[in-house]
Amino acid sequence: MTGRETDPDQDFTIELQRMEFEDDDPFGPETYVITFRVERDGRGFDVNVWLLAHSVPTVDLIRAAMVLLHEVVAKLTEQTRAWKGGTA
Repeated sequence: MTGRETDPDQDFTIELQRMEFEDDDPFGPETYVITFRVERDGRGFDVNVWLLAHSVPTVDLIRAAMVLLHEVVAKLTEQTRAWKGGTA
């Protein structure tokens, strides 16, 4: 491995950073913005997930955001493999 690659078998660490309610978000009125910190091998990035307040019961907000987050990470993994010439 070079210094820029990470171990593909190492899991990501995902941590909830914050959850904010916005009533003037461009995605629509009454939107929750949920921010996760994703890290692996000392590198990381933040991911924001927007959910319309009326689309998900309040008790399911974090679960619904995690589902969307995992879909994004899976898609990024597929694209990375394709860029590296692996199977997508």
